[in-house]
Amino acid sequence: MKFQHTIWYITGAVVVLTALFALSRETFAPSERNPKQVVHVSITPLSPAQADQLVQTMLRCLEQDPAARRLNTRRIVESVAALAERGVLNTAETQYALGVRYFGQRALAEGEAAFNRAIALRPDWSLPYNGLGILLHAAKRYEDAESAFIRAIEIAPDQSRGYNDLAILLRHIGRLDEAELHAKRALDLDPNILPTHNNYGNLLVEQKRFEEAERAYERASDMEPDHPAPYFNLACLASLRGEADRAVALLHTAIVLDVRYREEAREDQDFDSIRETQAFQQLVYGEE
Repeated sequence: MKFQHTIWYITGAVVVLTALFALSRETFAPSERNPKQVVHVSITPLSPAQADQLVQTMLRCLEQDPAARRLNTRRIVESVAALAERGVLNTAETQYALGVRYFGQRALAEGEAAFNRAIALRPDWSLPYNGLGILLHAAKRYEDAESAFIRAIEIAPDQSRGYNDLAILLRHIGRLDEAELHAKRALDLDPNILPTHNNYGNLLVEQKRFEEAERAYERASDMEPDHPAPYFNLACLASLRGEADRAVALLHTAIVLDVRYREEAREDQDFDSIRETQAFQQLVYGEE
């Protein structure tokens, strides 16, 4: 069994573990199927060993799901973040979880503060710089984001995440040759991370290298068949190539796995070539 699949079994075990020690107070996360629906996540009195297990599982989940799009990832991020929010455990890891949660809520100022607290608590840990860089990128503070990613790479030059995140930023600001160098470095360092293949595919699409992009997305999908992002990106690619039926079928799969891709499809210009077709209109604008 591939390691990335094993993560979800570990996560499930930890969620069950936390439920066994549930307190009456709860925190909330959006539902995987319906972002407007809240998911109740128990806040639990854990032993130090159990808290460490929870944190380590969160970090493994975020390797494959750095944006915390999956329900299990969000649940575990919420549980770790709550330890910091309620003053139970103030560590770099719990502040990092708080930053991830705030970023997911688009509370950028609060997220930036949480990531900076994580950095202050553990300045030699690269992940808070990655998280901070992603947040600054979203805020269009591109120079600050690039500095954060470069610092993450300086701290952990043998880890792929910093190179991948920097490649995404450089692609978005049009520095495609530099982006490719960093994306390839990320792949060389760790070829088993789904987002790295997914984001490399995005870069190849930007360069109009569609066949190579399709292979990158398919590699990502093969690694974790129930992850929605590769299907969405394959749908975008099919639309760009004029393959309307295939685009709608792939988009349908992505939406089934994560309903938020319905809203993303409404805004994504890659679907302009099929936007007026009946199948696309029904899937994206029809009754949810």
